Amino acid sequence: MEIEKPGALELCNLAYAQAQLRRFPEAIESARASLRMDSGYAQAHLVLGTLLAQDRKTLHEAIPHLEFAARSLPAGAQILRLAQKALENQVAQNAR
Repeated sequence: MEIEKPGALELCNLAYAQAQLRRFPEAIESARASLRMDSGYAQAHLVLGTLLAQDRKTLHEAIPHLEFAARSLPAGAQILRLAQKALENQVAQNAR
């Protein structure tokens, strides 16, 4: 029996598990790999967007992923609103 390579679903699940273990760089790479396999996979956009939104340096990069996820996942819309508010706050602080 031959073992198949992981697909987008498995890579997304791996990203989620890595995030739960606080292995954020690996989680981001796994989510990106999932999206390379299936760029329309909303759950992978949600996972990647959520991870990117946790760091001020990548918060702006999170928004498009969360926007994509919000189109089909209720959790995506909620996290998108939080990320947009955080980005607005960051912009306001930088303007001072």
